[in-house]
Amino acid sequence: MSLISRLPHSGAALFIRSIRELDEDRIVCAATVGAESPFNDCGHVPSFVALEIAAQAAALLEVGRLAAMEDEGGQRQLEVNTQPSSASWGSNPVPSGGVIRPLTGYLARVRGLRMSCDDFSAGDEVIAEVRRLSAVSNLAIYECQVATGGNDILLGQFTTFVDLRAIDS
Repeated sequence: MSLISRLPHSGAALFIRSIRELDEDRIVCAATVGAESPFNDCGHVPSFVALEIAAQAAALLEVGRLAAMEDEGGQRQLEVNTQPSSASWGSNPVPSGGVIRPLTGYLARVRGLRMSCDDFSAGDEVIAEVRRLSAVSNLAIYECQVATGGNDILLGQFTTFVDLRAIDS
């Protein structure tokens, strides 16, 4: 199962297309806001959507951390550099085997957010780099840079609150 398929997003709401790099505290993802997205306004996407792209990347970073914990515990290893799958966790809280996984995540705070432009083009490849700066319990602080064509769209920090539930296999 790919990490991307473990996000609750699907269809036009799923912007992440691939994971370029992933380690314990950093992820680089490629994303696209497609023509079918409700954020597409005549080929233009408002820059604030880059924050959602960064938040999806942060969610994947956390899913990757949980997958590493699963692997250390003898569970199957998950694929990292894959395209999104049509399968989604959706309302199914536990895939076969039982895992610890984020059930619900919230953007709790944004700090020092700088948008370098008003919008970017729908369909363009967007690169999101997210670093986990610190975490306590189910709160985590991230630093992000989102760019397209080598030009920054958004820079800043954000904090998430994730509801984690341990599920026995």
